[in-house]
Order: sequence, then C-alpha cells, then structure tokens
Amino acid sequence: MLTSFHILNSVDSTNNYAMQRLNDGLAQSGEVYFALEQTAGRGQREKIWQSEPGMNIMMSFIFIPQTPFLLNSFQFSAKIALVVRTFIQNYVHAPVKIKWPNDLYINDRKAGGLLIENKYRGEQVKASVIGIGINVNQTDFGSQTKATSLKLNTIEILDPIEMARTLHEKLLESVTIIHQESPETLFGAYQSFLYKKNEITDFNIDGKLCRALVKGVDEQGFLLVEQDGQEMKFRSGEITWVS
Repeated sequence: MLTSFHILNSVDSTNNYAMQRLNDGLAQSGEVYFALEQTAGRGQREKIWQSEPGMNIMMSFIFIPQTPFLLNSFQFSAKIALVVRTFIQNYVHAPVKIKWPNDLYINDRKAGGLLIENKYRGEQVKASVIGIGINVNQTDFGSQTKATSLKLNTIEILDPIEMARTLHEKLLESVTIIHQESPETLFGAYQSFLYKKNEITDFNIDGKLCRALVKGVDEQGFLLVEQDGQEMKFRSGEITWVS
C-alpha cells in the first residue's frame, strides 16, 4: 500500500487542497489526495466537475521535479493524459481518445478530465498539482448529456479507491522515467489518440460556428485545424468544441 495515498471525506476540490498543502510546505512529491466528495470540483477553464459522492475517482497528484526535464508544460500535460488514457482503456473495449486539450472520451462521451496547475521558478516548473477526474460508477449525469462512465461501458461495479491506488502507481512510474522520453515519441503517441483527428467537426471560433478539419496538435499545445484549405492554430480558450 502506498503510504502517500490520502483519502479525504470531503473537500471543495482536491486540487485546491493539494495546492494549499504545497504552498504550506506540507506536501511531498508523489503524494495523492483522493476525495470521496468534492463540493466545488473544477475542470478546465473553471468549468464545474459534478460527481456523486463515493462513485468516481477525484484525485490530485503532486509532482516536484528534482531536476529540470525536457518537456514544456503542454508536453508534460500530454504525457499525463496518455497515462490516464491507457489506464481507462484497460477497463473498456471501446477506443479511449484524448479530446484536446485534456479530456478523455469514450464513444463521443466524456469519461474523465485533467486539470494541471503548475508553480514556476522563472520559466521552469517548480511543482505541479495534477487533478484527475474519472467517472467510474455514476450512471446519471443530469443535464450533462455528453458524459459517460466506465460502468456504462463495462456493466461492472468497480472500486474507485483501489483503481485510484493503481493509477497512483502508474503516475509514479511515469514521472520516474520522464527524463528518458523524447518529445517526438510523446507527440507521436498523443497524435495517435487525438479525438476527431482527420475528421471535420464543429467549432466555435470568435463566437461564430464553423466546421474545420482537425489536423493535430503542435509541440506548444496549439490545436491545428484546416478550413477552406487554410491551416490555422489555436491555443486553449481561443477555440471551443461544439460537437
């Protein structure tokens, strides 16, 4: 059993809790904070992450690099997304895709997401709080019609805590060898699992609905799309998925 795995009954969000521990000098690299309930869970761009208590994985992993590594902040995020994607894929038969920038999708439905918050010393990452949410046993998502869970795709009742412990081990393994992996290898893997790659889909750009071909993602984290023969790139927040 990993002694750095902490179970919390209820917090506003695991990322807030982990970041506070980090700021107070009370957190160590490799620690995980797992919550049975979040009262104010957060997703990307301040979106609300809704979850029934005790049904899903809501956890934050702390990583404090001892030496600088080659990956920039998006590449590091992509690495974590690949680890979580593989973890989810072990429980379902349908392909698990990474929806740029940090969501995990099964059959066009959101099964999980990441929220990575970094602390910097100059341009180098001093520490990261990696928030991970995965829908495990929940089957009713109310108005969230694009959500799904592992149970809806496996018909199994899974143990979120034991799953989180396994994911914790995978994350520890991943950050241990992060110095050994090249950005080129990482992005080859990321592109191969990119949601809607080489498909035409709907986006909202500057408040306007448009259709564009998803070309890929560059090494700085820009989404590359093609519209009317012209390739464009967007950072997170400048373009939003409609479908």
